[in-house]
Amino acid sequence: MNTGRALLPGLAVVAAFMLAGCGGLVRDAPAPAIYRLFAPGLAPGAPLAAQLRVDRPVAAAGLGGDRIATLWPGGRIDYYRGALWGDELPRVVEGALVEALARNGRMQVVQGDRAPFAPTHVLHVDIR
Repeated sequence: MNTGRALLPGLAVVAAFMLAGCGGLVRDAPAPAIYRLFAPGLAPGAPLAAQLRVDRPVAAAGLGGDRIATLWPGGRIDYYRGALWGDELPRVVEGALVEALARNGRMQVVQGDRAPFAPTHVLHVDIR
C-alpha cells in the first residue's frame, strides 16, 4: 500500500487553505504620502570664492527618521499617520539646503557631505 499517494490530496487541500489564508495578510491601507522640502530662494549678492560642503544635519531625538513629526505642548512628539519624508529627515534637509545654495549661484561649488572635494567652508546644521 502506498500511503504517499493517499496523502497528496490531503496536502493539496491544506496548502490551498494556507494560501487562501495568506490573502488576509494583504492590507488595504492607502500608500503613505511622501513629502520633500523646498528651500526658499536666497537673496542674490556678490559671488563668493567659496567651496561649500553641507554636512549631514544632526537631528534631535525623535526627528531623525522618515516619519513626519509634530510637537505638542509639553514637549510630546507625535507622528502624522500616512505621511513620510522621501528619506530620513537629515538627508531631506541636506538636499534642500544644497539645492537652494547651489541655485543661488553665489558660491563656486556647493555639495553635500558625500562630496569628494576639499571645501573651503563647511555648514553644520542641527534639526530641532
